[in-house]
Amino acid sequence: MDDGKSTCSSTQGFDGTKPSAKLHSRIWLDPTCGVRCLACVGVVVFHMAWYTGAASNDKHAVDKALAQQPWFTFVFNPDPPMQAFMCLTGYYWKRVLRVVPAYYGILVVIRALNHFIDESSGLPAYMWNAFFGPLGAFDQGLCKNTMRYNLIFAQNQLPTFGCYTIAWSLAVQMQFWFIFPLALLLLQPQSKGFRKRAAQAMLATIGAVHAVLMWELMPMQVYNHPNMEYFGQLLFVGRHGYFGSLVRLAPLCWGALAAIIVLDSSLMQRMHTGKVHALWMLLVISNFAGTFVGKFGPTDPGHFLANPATIAFAYVCIVGVTSPLLSAVTLVLTTTQQPDNSGFLAKALSHRAFVWLADITYDIYLLHPLVTLVVFHMLPPPMWFKPEEPSWQNFAAVSGLVLAGSVAASWVHNWFWSRVLGSFATRYKTAQAPHLNGVKETSRH
Repeated sequence: MDDGKSTCSSTQGFDGTKPSAKLHSRIWLDPTCGVRCLACVGVVVFHMAWYTGAASNDKHAVDKALAQQPWFTFVFNPDPPMQAFMCLTGYYWKRVLRVVPAYYGILVVIRALNHFIDESSGLPAYMWNAFFGPLGAFDQGLCKNTMRYNLIFAQNQLPTFGCYTIAWSLAVQMQFWFIFPLALLLLQPQSKGFRKRAAQAMLATIGAVHAVLMWELMPMQVYNHPNMEYFGQLLFVGRHGYFGSLVRLAPLCWGALAAIIVLDSSLMQRMHTGKVHALWMLLVISNFAGTFVGKFGPTDPGHFLANPATIAFAYVCIVGVTSPLLSAVTLVLTTTQQPDNSGFLAKALSHRAFVWLADITYDIYLLHPLVTLVVFHMLPPPMWFKPEEPSWQNFAAVSGLVLAGSVAASWVHNWFWSRVLGSFATRYKTAQAPHLNGVKETSRH
């Protein structure tokens, strides 16, 4: 599906005017490769923890054991703001041609899996708990019907009817690729003052999203020990957060604002100052600050975060402000080739390994649950992870195995789609959306 070149490359603008030659020469998307790879690794490790708990007879005990590790509570997902940033800097068409066929292709695989595997297949109980839902709940007709939601991107999480339950946010992500051109056209990018209107619209959207999320999530009690009632609260947060369309709007808007800044020479002159670097450091510290509070919140009811309103406010701010804003500021500082401290970060994020891996990150998102299923079948979680005596070495080793298997499978998957759609991609790789003003690929790879 790719044309053999890295998708991280120099770019041009998206509105009705071309950026100056000086600005164009300063925009460099290779650092986004490193951020994309870090996001991908984080998602795989997080899902490994989820499947490990789901495969256990006592999921709450596993979750509690995992919550004791500060690294597991770190909340950082730079993928949504990066989508908007890269689309607005000329990446849209290439990305659409990359993800749409692969998305529908994997749905065919899932449909086949649900057709050939049922409760008579002889899979262990822990496999059903982790990937298919509770035993005795299998319903082939309902599994078939729920696949329709995946086809129209309504929700990429199948209900637990004994189907292969794969909980991606990829359907929500697909909504972005189809709605993005319409939203951009409504802002009239060819007319004067587009960037100002776009910035105002993005800021207003961020404010509206957080107002709605505050209303939905309050109150959120988290200092009690995990139980079924609290598990329901976690599921609610997941459905309205990680899996929802609304919560992704704010990070997308932060990414769009970063693109507007990068493509505006007057704004860029004010970006690389001590204040901006200080903001970046403050965001890094604030994101890591959450690791000092367990996943289930403080165990002391007297802790200030034990207040339901406070913890809900903190959760919304981390997911919708500090985490995506860190991604946006990082993109601004690293994609403009500045000869300051951010230049060292840009070089690190542009390492050749990151550039290579970035081209298959979407394949990893698609395939890593299937790879996890295979690994868990060979290495049952109850054998290497016990909540009463958690072995983080075992968890890290199995996570590494899943990640390595996902990379290998994703490379093959990417190669397959490159072959199948090679002629199509070659024909349309320079096709440009009128409202994006096109991109001239100048990749050095």
